[in-house]
Amino acid sequence: MSLRILRDVSAKLEGTPYTIMVDETTDASTQEQVVIVLRWVDEDLEPHEDFIGLHITASTDAKSIVAIIRDVLVRMNLSLTNCRGQCYDGAAVMKGCLSGVAVQLTQDEPRALFTHCYGHSLNLACQDTIKDIIPIKYALDTTFELSKLLKYSAKRKSEYKRLQAEMAPQDPGFRTLCPTRWTVRAASLQSVMQNFSVIQSSLDSFADMAKRDPEMSARCTGVAAQFSSFDFLFGVALGEKVLKLVDNLSKALQHKKMSAAQGQVLAELTIKSLALMRTEAEFSNFWEKLIEKQSKEDVAEPSLPRKRKRPCRYDEGSSGHFATCIEDHYRVMYFSAFDMAIQSIKSRFDQPHYKIYSKLECTLLKGAAGESYTDDLSSIQELYCTDFDSNILQTQLLILYSHFRETAVTPALMDVVDYVKSLGKPGQLLLSEVVKLIRLILVAPATNATSERTFSALRIVKTYLRCTMTQARLNHLLMLHVHKEACDSLDLELCIDDFCRESEHRRNIFGSM
Repeated sequence: MSLRILRDVSAKLEGTPYTIMVDETTDASTQEQVVIVLRWVDEDLEPHEDFIGLHITASTDAKSIVAIIRDVLVRMNLSLTNCRGQCYDGAAVMKGCLSGVAVQLTQDEPRALFTHCYGHSLNLACQDTIKDIIPIKYALDTTFELSKLLKYSAKRKSEYKRLQAEMAPQDPGFRTLCPTRWTVRAASLQSVMQNFSVIQSSLDSFADMAKRDPEMSARCTGVAAQFSSFDFLFGVALGEKVLKLVDNLSKALQHKKMSAAQGQVLAELTIKSLALMRTEAEFSNFWEKLIEKQSKEDVAEPSLPRKRKRPCRYDEGSSGHFATCIEDHYRVMYFSAFDMAIQSIKSRFDQPHYKIYSKLECTLLKGAAGESYTDDLSSIQELYCTDFDSNILQTQLLILYSHFRETAVTPALMDVVDYVKSLGKPGQLLLSEVVKLIRLILVAPATNATSERTFSALRIVKTYLRCTMTQARLNHLLMLHVHKEACDSLDLELCIDDFCRESEHRRNIFGSM
């Protein structure tokens, strides 16, 4: 059954541009597994991301992974010359500028442009921001420590739930902070703000419950001390304000049909939203609510930090700058957080290969809007010379412009895609070169999230109690699990026929359908 699904995928991919997506993980039997996913665009201009299989590797160096990729393409009867993209994480093995997987494949097929997964890029941007804004960093560390106190003790968790039912039954409970995913932490910080009084009372109870365990009592007391400081409250509130926009972007980028071009548009919108929050009016509103929250909770008054003498090696004779007003001191950190977030997202999403890829989009959109696209077309013409006919493309872009000129609206990518879809098959023949251009744009994914979802399926199929299954059986079961719709639509009589034809012995026993 799984092989029939693979054959169907292979048939659909024949002669079609595709993108290779690769990631690695360790399964329940501590074996390193490399997952292969291929992204392609069908005749209706709908993107698909299909899981192809898992492969055990003794080494995760670039040479081994490239060998696995080539082996998969041969088995799928696919040519590397049809590869138009690569999407991996930012590890040196995958991204390395000298001998990484992306570099080795690009040397054989220059049109296989590499995209550093936007999900990983966004995680790194958040990491850059948080490690430079100390109050947010400490707030997250303390929240993670609280998560461990609740997660690893049923007794403490029951005590917290009892206090919450007494003090704030209408409020949602505390949401555990994920230690590895940087872009899902806004919800945890928000739950801290909503349950601040309950958490403070719980920490006091935890310290009393752990009197016979000095180490645990000290941990509970230390977390309680952090909760009573104004810097912690400021870090939680500011972290929630910054991370909720980034979290929203992360969720949007993980959609299966999201292309790299659409991902860049969403990143630009998020940057603009962060810039709107970096204003004096927004800070005044934030500070007012923060002081109101501080007055209601058992939190110390804000104060200026102690003036520190500059080290002699950095002393240039100047007295240095010290804030004279408490509000000014925290205003600097507020603006620095948004500045750092904006700059980090910009730098992480500004990828070298995307500049080439964006020329495809610029050619399409400028042609549809009636603007000059000669420079963009000439810059991609040499690279994509066999993918489309530039002379016919220019003629068809005039047809596209004739439609959008009547709407008096500057078309976006999805406006053009929706219009071409609405024409149906006959209309797409009229705009055949435009369709090819659209498929080249949509085939580049925004994230490698499908590979991550496959890891979740792997933990369901290969568990501790079923960790001795062979690799072939694991691949077949996982293929059926991931491709649920294709599995449900299989013609079982054909599958039985395939099974019987495997050997003479089976044909003698079962015959044929």
